[in-house]
Amino acid sequence: MKDVKNLIKNKMKIPDSSKIINLATLLGLVVVLFVIYKILASVGLISTPASRKAAADKLAARQQLLSSEYFSPTYFHDHLGEYTSIGQDASYAYADRIYEALGSISSITTDFDAIQGVFLSLNCKTNISEVAGGYAVNHSAYLNKDLSDGLSDNKCLELMNIINKLPNT
Repeated sequence: MKDVKNLIKNKMKIPDSSKIINLATLLGLVVVLFVIYKILASVGLISTPASRKAAADKLAARQQLLSSEYFSPTYFHDHLGEYTSIGQDASYAYADRIYEALGSISSITTDFDAIQGVFLSLNCKTNISEVAGGYAVNHSAYLNKDLSDGLSDNKCLELMNIINKLPNT
């Protein structure tokens, strides 16, 4: 009782319980909104700086795939003697393997492991031109366009990472 009298005597203010409840409610609401934001960002419904950068990287990989000079069926002719050729038989075989892996573009599934295997077995970027030449001859199509059409953004990015690690010649 003495403590209560001292509180009243010293005019010490006791916080209003409704203010404490309002503050706790506000903090709880902020936490709930943050959790909802994280969930929506993780499923891709909200764009984050990281997701925008990843999307830009994938778009750049697809554009690089479509515009790379190494996919020209004639590029290797200008560089004969500057690199180790895989030969016509190998270029045709690799072209066929890629074509089959793409499912002739009409299939729902793509065997990316087979495509990846072809590019990992090449000696240099100039070999890509040889394969593109074999692809054009055997399938009357452009290798880079079929790859771009047949691969997801993630797979295009993976493929360009492999290609970018190859020496030029």
